[in-house]
Amino acid sequence: MGKDNTIITAVDIGTSYIRVLIGEADAQSDNINIVGYSEKTSEGVMKGEISDMIKATTILNEAVKNAEKVSGYIIDPETLYISVTGNHITSKDGAGTVIIDSEDHIITVPHVKEALKSAKGLLSPTESVIINTIDGHFIIDGTHHVNDPIGQTASKLEAYTHIIYANNNRLENFQNTLKDIGFETSTPVFSGLASSLSVLTSDDFEHGTLTINMGAGTTEYMLFNNYIAKESNVITIGCDHLANDLYLGLEIGLSAAKDIITSDIINIRKSTGHNTIELRGALETRHIPITTVERIIELRLSETFEIIYRDLKKRKLIPLLNNGIVLCGGAANIQGIKKIISSIFETPVRVGTPIDISGPDALLNSPSSLTALGLLRYGALELQPKKYSTPSTLIRKLDKKLWTFWKNTWKTIINDTNS
Repeated sequence: MGKDNTIITAVDIGTSYIRVLIGEADAQSDNINIVGYSEKTSEGVMKGEISDMIKATTILNEAVKNAEKVSGYIIDPETLYISVTGNHITSKDGAGTVIIDSEDHIITVPHVKEALKSAKGLLSPTESVIINTIDGHFIIDGTHHVNDPIGQTASKLEAYTHIIYANNNRLENFQNTLKDIGFETSTPVFSGLASSLSVLTSDDFEHGTLTINMGAGTTEYMLFNNYIAKESNVITIGCDHLANDLYLGLEIGLSAAKDIITSDIINIRKSTGHNTIELRGALETRHIPITTVERIIELRLSETFEIIYRDLKKRKLIPLLNNGIVLCGGAANIQGIKKIISSIFETPVRVGTPIDISGPDALLNSPSSLTALGLLRYGALELQPKKYSTPSTLIRKLDKKLWTFWKNTWKTIINDTNS
């Protein structure tokens, strides 16, 4: 390991899989190298949340030990990040104001800190806590929008930030799985944010991109434009719902339905000139029309993505999707899903690929691993170099010019975690 490199651990407890990744963040570049990982079939997790602590903890413990063995490193709880999702996730946009009452009316670092602290001081939803904050833009004297207000002359500074909350008890369920195997501290990160960080470029963050992460139990989505988080949300619909629709609609076994969703059987059958899927049973072999299977899948996917579309349309955010949509999660492998999403949003859709991360191809080429990979990116951005940054400037670091500005600006500030 390089002298100033940092070892970061990502834990993604999903409905289908529990993943533990250990990565080495290069202090001299943006690259992260995966030095160890373990993936186990999940148990005790439903719709993205812990339903059986004992089962989930047992599987997680095995994955942690395997990842440590492969990497040769012992996990440090100070650089341990865990993804969080579920229908308890909510978000709000906060606003804070500070009066510039100095004689010269020049905006300084303390002014910005005070405005941001005020913006994050919203009353949290009942029994909820803040897990992530992403600073947005600033307004000078009520009219002038800027990203970098320091040094400008003004009488009033307004700061805006996007705040993501989680229910405290359900958040603790995630973190308690780690506590039960010896990790007293861990940093929670919204799964939608992690997925975005793994696949979006600076151009995506700037010009407007929606990340949709559809896994087995949930679908998270997050929209960025001009480095500002415009929306973040969770729908408790995932690939398991598709499988259940096939199970009911075709009267087949649930395992067979899941195989249809996760395998490439439709493409294989089509490419060989067949128009049916063969399902071999104990007494007979059924031939199910591919068009019937595709129709059932299309109906569920259309319903899901129309929910997201209506949310963004209601908030007048659809015009901000200049760079289109990036699809993550296991659903990204479903035949025809990009076409369905594109027809609803009328914008290009691409499957996400990790940026500046090296490691095993099996991991990097799997859309379902993108949340875990994004946790490593989050950790690298937060910790490197930690003495210059705060989590609130996280997204700005993705643009080198803005990051240079903020590094020079914040170098006198000591890790201002949630203030």
